[in-house]
Amino acid sequence: MSKILSLACLIVLSVTTIGVSQDKPSADALEKQARELAAKRQEIREKQIELLRQRLELLKRQSPESKAVLAMQPILDLQLSQERVRSALLGAKVVAGDGTYLGRISPTYDAESIFCSYGKYGADYSTKSIWCTYGTYGASYNVLSPFCSYSTKSPKIVLGETVIATLTVGGFGFPVGISPNALKAIFADE
Repeated sequence: MSKILSLACLIVLSVTTIGVSQDKPSADALEKQARELAAKRQEIREKQIELLRQRLELLKRQSPESKAVLAMQPILDLQLSQERVRSALLGAKVVAGDGTYLGRISPTYDAESIFCSYGKYGADYSTKSIWCTYGTYGASYNVLSPFCSYSTKSPKIVLGETVIATLTVGGFGFPVGISPNALKAIFADE
């Protein structure tokens, strides 16, 4: 359902944009539209979570011992947690163990995003990307890669000037660790 709402939102924004101007938009205008779309998506996700929360409360009152009701609570908790992670990490930098800047955590339209599949930091063929499986920062055998499960030099997630997490598939995250694949899943629809 969220994909349908997102698609509907995108269509409405596209039609509105086409109707307003027939000129080619500038890069700044396109980025502004992308940011507005991302904000709309966030607003829609928040409304969906609130509707789920209301539905769950209604179901709890109707049949508090139902297995379905009991199973819905952790799912709702997971969605809320994902939204909190997405909100908290948006704009954070990813820095390799050797100090190399590896991009930032942001939507796919951002050329510096680690999720931008055609950008310097998100493409699976770029040497500055953690997704490049044969590169220094993405190969599972390189200690500077988050995919090296025994590494203590995995990339850090930096917010402002503070290291808030290690991007790693291993157990050596400081102060906490997060898998790059889990992070990608959380930001998949950005």
